[in-house]
Amino acid sequence: MTDQPHHPPALYDLDGVTIAVDGRAIIDGLSVGLAAGKVYALVGPNGSGKSTLIRALAGQQAVAAGQIRLQGRPVGDHDARRFARLVAYMPQFTPAAEGMTVAELVALGRFAWHGALGRFSARDGEKVAAALRVTGVERFRDRMVDALSGGERQRVWLAMMLAQDTAALLLDEPTSALDIAHQAGMLGLIRDQARARGQTVVMVLHDVNMAARFADEILALAAGRIAARGRPAEILTPDVLGRIYGLPMGTFPHPDTGAPVAYVR
Repeated sequence: MTDQPHHPPALYDLDGVTIAVDGRAIIDGLSVGLAAGKVYALVGPNGSGKSTLIRALAGQQAVAAGQIRLQGRPVGDHDARRFARLVAYMPQFTPAAEGMTVAELVALGRFAWHGALGRFSARDGEKVAAALRVTGVERFRDRMVDALSGGERQRVWLAMMLAQDTAALLLDEPTSALDIAHQAGMLGLIRDQARARGQTVVMVLHDVNMAARFADEILALAAGRIAARGRPAEILTPDVLGRIYGLPMGTFPHPDTGAPVAYVR
């Protein structure tokens, strides 16, 4: 008997999903599965539906048609507490944390896990301490969140998501305010923690080279549909990139790894 290839189980299943805003379809009949334990990057031109899609996965955006299932159940069928134990979401613009210390904000990630009468348990404390440590923000634990730099705040929000201890991390442009060194550090941290924890990551990125470096798979959107999907080496070709972005693009091999690097012609 020939062994069948192993496919990780789907965490998310999208079936004919359409999302409309002001009568215009932003996501148009999208069907796609997202496997458990993989890192996905959503790329594509502005207005292609990336942020709309990730908000829908986070239960923050209504669906006009079709269905999004999380662990086999429609997203709307999960009660709020169960959903918060499964999905952590970082929006493109994180809300202000006025009057909160770093430790207090990260501790909010444990809200869905509090025990009887909402008590903060020893296990909650361990999860918060571990998240502060692995994200490198432990030294800021008593500082006010709003007094930190943009890069430091991004790490604090990631720490809160890790403390939440979910099956999925959804991040909308997690590196938008960061310089290139901090972008690489943040994305490497997200990838490494997700792999260590067996989490699924879906993140919106504008830099296709960063997406190729840190994601297991790239999903490229154009006009609300999947324009291309595959491993980084399958996406970073002149033909595929040209189809995604609508302009001439080329690639060359990275001098150290040999992996393709994209550029505009």
